[in-house]
Amino acid sequence: MSQMNLFGGPDTEDNLDYEMRCNEVFRKWPRGKHFDADDLTAEAGLPPGDHNKVGSIIRGWHDRGLIEWTGQTATASRGSRHSGLIRIWRKL
Repeated sequence: MSQMNLFGGPDTEDNLDYEMRCNEVFRKWPRGKHFDADDLTAEAGLPPGDHNKVGSIIRGWHDRGLIEWTGQTATASRGSRHSGLIRIWRKL
C-alpha cells in the first residue's frame, strides 16, 4: 500500500517532483498575485499521468490558507478541459 501525499494522492517520485516544482513556482509569485490553473501549468508544466493533480495542488494551498478564490472565473485554455471554467485565485 502506497503512502498518501498532502493532496490525497499516492506518493510517487513523479508526483513529489511535480508538487515540488509547483511549490517552487508558487513561492516565486508575489503576494496578491491573481492566477489560475493555466498560469500554474504554464510555469510548472503538466503533471505526469493524471492532470487532476493541478486541481488537487491548488485545493491544498486553499485548504492551508495560502490562497483565496477571487470570485472570478476564466475559460481554460488547455484542450483537455474543453473550454471549461476555472477559478481565479489570489495568493495571500
